[in-house]
Amino acid sequence: MTGELLKSLNLNAGLKDLGIEREKLPKIAKEAFTTMKFAMENNPVTVSEADALKILEASY
Repeated sequence: MTGELLKSLNLNAGLKDLGIEREKLPKIAKEAFTTMKFAMENNPVTVSEADALKILEASY
């Protein structure tokens, strides 16, 4: 539903649309644990680097 709303408003929501290169996703996932350490530690759900990469890939 969110995707449909964004499309109806002519908004791009994917990481690809934002100019993120797909091959950089593993590095982004890895660096999330150093640059956003506080957010990762306080997330109510434990997220691994592999989980972060899956989320990024789904957002691509």
